[in-house]
Amino acid sequence: MCSLSIVLTASDQKLQKSLKGDNRNVPLLLFVLSPLLFAIYVDDLISELGQSGYGLHIGSLFIGSILYADDIALLACSCYGLQQLINICNKYGMQCDIRFNSQKSQLACFGGNSPRDNIITLGDFYFSWSAQIKYLGCCFRGKQCAVDPSSFIGRFYGTFNNILNIMDTSRNKMSALYLIQTYCLPSLLCSCETWYLISCDKKRVEVAWNNAFRKIFNVYWHKSVKPLQYYCPCLPVSVLLPTNKLLFWKKMWCSGNMILCRLTKCCDASIFALAAKFHFELVMLFALVLRVLRTAFGFIF
Repeated sequence: MCSLSIVLTASDQKLQKSLKGDNRNVPLLLFVLSPLLFAIYVDDLISELGQSGYGLHIGSLFIGSILYADDIALLACSCYGLQQLINICNKYGMQCDIRFNSQKSQLACFGGNSPRDNIITLGDFYFSWSAQIKYLGCCFRGKQCAVDPSSFIGRFYGTFNNILNIMDTSRNKMSALYLIQTYCLPSLLCSCETWYLISCDKKRVEVAWNNAFRKIFNVYWHKSVKPLQYYCPCLPVSVLLPTNKLLFWKKMWCSGNMILCRLTKCCDASIFALAAKFHFELVMLFALVLRVLRTAFGFIF
């Protein structure tokens, strides 16, 4: 996989400065349509990449290029195919006055060791193989094909501490929880629908969410907060992750995009396994709450 970053050329920078300097003669619609106009501008590049015969395919569907804003991700099963895709992008850039930022572009191999004997170039720039690659805010580990959630956990703690610092010590606990759930939890689970986490990283995400409850409600650090989450009501991360993934897969299944539907149908087994795990987590959560109530209050069920 190769992630290419597009930078503004000299003519584009002059246009941007003129738009920022005096907007009276520029319709507001231009700023709203800029992502759409850029997509139209590089539409021919997508066609050339798809017709090249290189890159990653699922059946007869070409998925070797993923574009979002000014970021392009190129996917190929071989170094030769990846080099051909990069050459097409470089040639198109010279023809259409598009310059790629080699300093922000990255190269990684997923599912195995990086083939460091193979040299990938972008014009005169030689890529170096990276252990992980960052794309659209997510850090993907190459060898393990897993996501590194460190940046999401860091943003969660930063937002969490800012909210608690603004609210004094006599804060209303449920109000604090509402703010944390509204503004902090989305930053922790951002793009979690596409995550593949190893067990230790999944534990780190769960600990971050549990620590928020311990801090708000002054719970001892060695105590479980699942009964507290149950009565708030807030779901634990072990339930939130499969819930978001199942809802995401449902949207993909009903999508009118042929590629998304094909990907969903190829992952039927994974979806059913995730659904089974989701129901198992709910049963275990309910059993834990019953056990805590029986211990604390002597209830008989």
